[in-house]
Amino acid sequence: MTFDVVGLTTLIACIALALHTILLRRKLESLQAITQQQQQQLAQEMQGVSNGSVGVGRRLLELEHEYRELVTRLDTLEHDDPSRVAYSEASRLVNLGADIEDLISSCGISRPEAELVSAVHRRNKQAPVLN
Repeated sequence: MTFDVVGLTTLIACIALALHTILLRRKLESLQAITQQQQQQLAQEMQGVSNGSVGVGRRLLELEHEYRELVTRLDTLEHDDPSRVAYSEASRLVNLGADIEDLISSCGISRPEAELVSAVHRRNKQAPVLN
């Protein structure tokens, strides 16, 4: 009888252990399915972020290209600007001692512009040099 009780106890323990193992296995499979689903979602999100960053990179390259073109055009406009040449010439003439009337007739600038160039020249001449 003692042997039957021990055997029966062992059998019940084995059955309980088997049921517990089955429950743990189901829980593990469920967790694995959830983990796999989350990995797929993360992979899709990473793909979206990657595609977005590629798009941003392309747009950045386009903007850099446009910026370089605009800088080139601005440099060209500044270089070819006739009024800039007139002011440079007026400044040079003021340094040589020309008066306002000479600036108007030689450079084709208005009286207020000629007065301004002359005033700036006088101010620069009077300003102390700082070292």
